[in-house]
Amino acid sequence: AASSNEPKYPAPTWVAEKLVKDLHLDVFKAGQHLAKIRIGDQGCLLFGRQADAVDVLLEHGSISRRHAIIVHGNPNKDAKEPSACIMDLGSANGTFIKEGSARKPLKPKKPFVLKEVTILPFHT
Repeated sequence: AASSNEPKYPAPTWVAEKLVKDLHLDVFKAGQHLAKIRIGDQGCLLFGRQADAVDVLLEHGSISRRHAIIVHGNPNKDAKEPSACIMDLGSANGTFIKEGSARKPLKPKKPFVLKEVTILPFHT
């Protein structure tokens, strides 16, 4: 297991030096707001079900031990606005974004730039 000083996942080369401080996730279940998770305090935030290896524990059978990561920054060096991306880490069941009523799978290890209201349904 990584010590508390070591990153839980190696940061991509394009991780931003300046973090988007007010970045957060709102957690909903069955339409009810359960929590707000601040993610503006570290360059990378790892999601998964292996408690000693992730930053955000997701306890569901469809979630891989190291499922996905949110990274401050954008691999597009020409991006003008501060941003963050999500990447699926090759998880068994994939990572999806929801746009309207459609669920779209992310390609493993390919960053997807998050928008203000991107919905990430972490379940099957």
